[in-house]
Amino acid sequence: QLQTEVFDVLIIGGGITGAAVARDAAFRGLKVALIEAGDFASGTSSGSSKLIHGGVRYLEQFEFKLVFEAIQEREKLKKLYAPLVQDLSFVFPSYRNGYPPRWKLNLGLFLYDSFAKFRAPHSNLSASKTQSEFPWLKTENLTGSCVYTDSFSEDYRLVTELIKSAHRRGAICVSRLQLRKINVGPVHEILAADLFDRENSVQIKAKHIFNCSGPYSDSVRKLLNLPSALKLTQGIHFIIPRARLPIKTAFVLSDPKLNRILFAIPWNSITYLGTTDTEIDDPKKARASKADADYVLEMANHYFNVGLKRPDIIQSWAAVRPLLRPPDSRNPSAISREHHLEENPKNIFHLMGGKLTSHRLMAREALDHIKKVHLIDDSPLQDKLWEKNSSNNLETTFGRFSEDILQIDSERKLNQKTITSSTPHLVSEVLYSLYHEMALSPIDFIRRRSSLYYECPNLEMAKAVTDIFSKELHWTSELTEKHLNEVKEQFSWDMENY
Repeated sequence: QLQTEVFDVLIIGGGITGAAVARDAAFRGLKVALIEAGDFASGTSSGSSKLIHGGVRYLEQFEFKLVFEAIQEREKLKKLYAPLVQDLSFVFPSYRNGYPPRWKLNLGLFLYDSFAKFRAPHSNLSASKTQSEFPWLKTENLTGSCVYTDSFSEDYRLVTELIKSAHRRGAICVSRLQLRKINVGPVHEILAADLFDRENSVQIKAKHIFNCSGPYSDSVRKLLNLPSALKLTQGIHFIIPRARLPIKTAFVLSDPKLNRILFAIPWNSITYLGTTDTEIDDPKKARASKADADYVLEMANHYFNVGLKRPDIIQSWAAVRPLLRPPDSRNPSAISREHHLEENPKNIFHLMGGKLTSHRLMAREALDHIKKVHLIDDSPLQDKLWEKNSSNNLETTFGRFSEDILQIDSERKLNQKTITSSTPHLVSEVLYSLYHEMALSPIDFIRRRSSLYYECPNLEMAKAVTDIFSKELHWTSELTEKHLNEVKEQFSWDMENY
């Protein structure tokens, strides 16, 4: 189909932005194709802080429009994407002579609350109440805390569900296709080479092309002889066992020296700390360094009395932010997270910047340039609204498709067998992702269809998942070993530099 049809829209990039554009375009009745060089969500969209939020810190930068729009989207996504988007409480502790001062924090959170129509207004806790509720916080000079509500979501799961939703409406979404060339004309042609067989290539024709390749957007622009538009920064998160920092709510840790904040966020059996914000020139080089680990541990130990050390880190992840290049060389943390749409040349659109939370807004704005039909605003991500009052881990990961996983479990007579004895993840989850979510290799499932990469990055788990793929796809022993080594190499890449 890619080679025989002329598409209304061809999307380059299978992250959150490209997936949102594909879904929106399919809803508008357009003939849609999407290509991704790696696996879906294999870049920035699986490496965010996993928050659906307005961004409290952007208020200080007077990014009121950005924050307002993001909070409005957060409220919609909690309904339309439920149960994949969940409320999460955040504690912002205050200390004498600390930053921001308590009055300023309350003022900002009042504005934050107003953008959400005071649905869940923030509260103030005294120093004694803060100390009793959050005993891991250091108490010297503690003056109290503010508690507010934002949302959490497994970012890679959102991308997967957007791709599936677009696919259900006729979009052709293909991973492992590397863009090589763009021929500009009345009907644009691009040449893409199949990464599984570089001797073969496909030629795709489209009336409109959307460059949604995140930190690789400038690589696409280079094929069109366009100047660079991005300033890349990398963000690192570090994972520690929840037992070492057994928080039940997220914490905001302010760094007055760099005028930025970090988060400590509980997630299943782990707590993760981050993120950093340093410039980088090549997205492929993104990885944690010793300096990153030292900085994040220093910040965590400044606020928590648990004495975290380097051996407490069980894994990390890195991602690159595709920020819009500012006219000056400001602090990376101060660069706007607004998005930008550029048409250059005619009918080739470059959708750059933005935030995870605002992916629907970005897609809508982009597609309004070619077909102004709004059919997506109130459409649930999984076709119908979630109506349960509570959800278990399987449901918060797969939503209503958790029923399909349990059906596979029943048909295969697996009796809810887990992948390993140390993880609650089911063998049937692997099978579902393999057959229904285009997981083509073990690392696809481990890192971008489940939380296994983050919760139990060990060889036993990697081998168990690889064995399932090998059995289902009838791999040779050599191919099985190749895919297992791919997982090992990813583990090492994220760990060995610090």
